[in-house]
Amino acid sequence: MLFTQSLFFAFACWHATPALAASLPPSQQGLDYTLDLNVTETDLAARDLERRKQLPITMCPILHIGDYPYCPYSNGEAAIDAWLPKIAKRIKELSDENTCTRISGEEEEFNWRFESHTEDSRWCDTSAKLETIQGAIRKTMRDRAYWICEQECFRMSHGGSWRGSLLVGRKDTWDEKQYCGPSLYDLKFATGDKCISGGKKDL
Repeated sequence: MLFTQSLFFAFACWHATPALAASLPPSQQGLDYTLDLNVTETDLAARDLERRKQLPITMCPILHIGDYPYCPYSNGEAAIDAWLPKIAKRIKELSDENTCTRISGEEEEFNWRFESHTEDSRWCDTSAKLETIQGAIRKTMRDRAYWICEQECFRMSHGGSWRGSLLVGRKDTWDEKQYCGPSLYDLKFATGDKCISGGKKDL
């Protein structure tokens, strides 16, 4: 008797399954594998560009942390923040113009020199936003184990062929002859955890 009831119950469940599935909304009947055939190459390129804009900039020093002694500025991080927006704006302007060139400037305590260049000799622009450039430089200055006493050369990159060489130093120890540019290959700079990645979130 028990065996007969079990068979009857199993048959009833099997018979009801198609009707139950038909009554469910389409989203619950199974996964929808319909592909969006309207996505164009232009759409994909735009998505990739937006993704790359969000990437941080990596800054690698030519010397390792600890190679210079600790050297405090007269007014701490305010000394960095004084020139940071100006140089970031100039770097972004060079990128927007797709210009490979050298620029320089000075602030209260610092001199700086920047040269935009490229790994493939074609494009000197980067998709990085102004805030990303500014945040990367600020984080680099803040995260170093010392405040710059002499001069330091940084290699900047943003996941593509664009490169930027930034020389920063104090006026009283500035050496105009010190080179920081494209002739210094990436391999001459620090790698891995000696580099610092930063962006908009670091402002």
